[in-house]
Amino acid sequence: MFGRKARREAEVSEVLGRARAHPAGSLPRIAALDEIVRLDAKIVVEQALVFCRGGRPDDAVVGLQALATVPAPLVPRDRWPEIGQVTGVLCGPGQRDAEILAAALPVHASAMVAQDQDPADLLRAMFRHEDGRVRAAAATSAAAAHDPVPVISALLALLDEDPRPEVATAAATGLAHTICRDPSAAEVITALFAAHLDDPGQAVHAWNRARAILLGGPDPGDGPDPALSDDLHDELRERLASLRGLDWPDHQIRAQVMGMFIDAVNGSMRRYAPAPGWDAPGHRATVRDLLQRARSLPPGSDGREELLFRLVPDVSAPAWTDRHAVNIAVDEALALGTDAPGVEAPGPDALGVEALAILVSFGHAGRSRRIRAAMADLRARRPDDPIVLAAMLRTYSGLASRGLLDPAADRVDEVVLDLLEHENAKVRATAATSSTLPGNAVAGRIAVRLIRLIDQDPDPAVRADAALGLASMGEADRPGDADDLIVEALVRLLDDPDPVIRAHALTWAVKTDWPGALERLLEELAGPDVRWEILSIVQNLEAHIDCLPPHLHKEFTAAVARLDESGWTTGPDSGEDDPRHILADAAATLQFLAPIR
Repeated sequence: MFGRKARREAEVSEVLGRARAHPAGSLPRIAALDEIVRLDAKIVVEQALVFCRGGRPDDAVVGLQALATVPAPLVPRDRWPEIGQVTGVLCGPGQRDAEILAAALPVHASAMVAQDQDPADLLRAMFRHEDGRVRAAAATSAAAAHDPVPVISALLALLDEDPRPEVATAAATGLAHTICRDPSAAEVITALFAAHLDDPGQAVHAWNRARAILLGGPDPGDGPDPALSDDLHDELRERLASLRGLDWPDHQIRAQVMGMFIDAVNGSMRRYAPAPGWDAPGHRATVRDLLQRARSLPPGSDGREELLFRLVPDVSAPAWTDRHAVNIAVDEALALGTDAPGVEAPGPDALGVEALAILVSFGHAGRSRRIRAAMADLRARRPDDPIVLAAMLRTYSGLASRGLLDPAADRVDEVVLDLLEHENAKVRATAATSSTLPGNAVAGRIAVRLIRLIDQDPDPAVRADAALGLASMGEADRPGDADDLIVEALVRLLDDPDPVIRAHALTWAVKTDWPGALERLLEELAGPDVRWEILSIVQNLEAHIDCLPPHLHKEFTAAVARLDESGWTTGPDSGEDDPRHILADAAATLQFLAPIR
């Protein structure tokens, strides 16, 4: 018995040690903390409290995060007073470390509830804290308050007024969990939201109705669609599309899907609301200056691309004005004509499309209707510059990935089919990776041309991208004949001599659970020269979370460990991705998939 306890204690120590070894918010720390639910809850609580008392700020954060991960029903009841005492000190008025305070607040609220105390006063005070991390932590803990009415009002205020988008997202989560404390109210509001996922205007009206109900007013009932700008309409359509496939009737995830709806609708409205204090003219001048500097660099160059990426807002520090900033950049990119004085073709033309490709794919740009019209106009001029054509394809791909493209109306099938046979290798490669743009209508013809590129193209990069395009098509539902053709080719490519082509085919095989795919991946990982494209496939094993046999998990873990010990990250074949990140992500995936002991 004592041996088993010692082993369980060692397991907890090892997981907490791994969490402490990585920065807060990093994937390895998150993966380590996720393992806590598999461990002995009593021992986790004991060791986490030691971390909280240790005196080192990061130890305290790790301990608090571990306590927050343990499901409340599994915490021994006799430990709640101690947890409350420790976290109460860390939440005290003298706490100046916002990271510790944000980590301690949810645990302390749970401890108060477990001891029949109401955390409402503490939460309301923290709603007004100067640090957004603390406000967000208070918002996600809001459902712990005994009386939901004043908390709901405070959460709605955060949704309407907080200057940080991530706090509003947390408020949406907290509001949803608070609503779900009342099953009848949750039933009404869930049905209201679920009924309007296909209509952006009615989704906004549904959110306004829900607000009125939550504030104790009468239900305004059905009504006309509110006036929405084209950009807001498209943003809502994009956000709501991701919610349609969720299981809305499932009571177990009701709070999650409700929170996602609130965040999607409220967040979209705030991002497109007027921003009277924001310096739009100043930002436009900055964009024009940046584009002018980019124009002096060669089209398609790394230097120009690096400069154009500065048009994309910083994703690590989101702001409500990000859409305004991006759309100003879109306006300026669209305004770049072909007849600018003193500029030789393809300068402005290429620059504008290069900028649009980046803004659409990475900046979450609006103006999709104007961009589609601009692409149609560009095609009508029949450009033949490879840089323009490749950027045009990337722009279409960015729109398609966000559900903002109409394949039939935009006739992208003609573009892709034509450019797969372009004389320029870069254009052929970009067209190959755009293989899913046209939808099913010409899937068979696209597949035939991709297979021809794989077998006959003289450029290895084109062949590899054609394999990537074919693998992407293989992951989608296709008409029978096209699907058979694609599958037959991908199975053949599993034995291709080019390791990059094999990697793309193997990615398809792992994602689609093709027989023997996992064993083939292990064979590739055991080879002498493992490509980063092969190791990246390990992250796709998350799709096998419910069916990965323990012996295969053990073999994958050993294979990744061997690569780490062999100095793989310092080898010559690092590709364009940082090998350290690839290896760390693979290891974190396997930690997440560790069998329950």
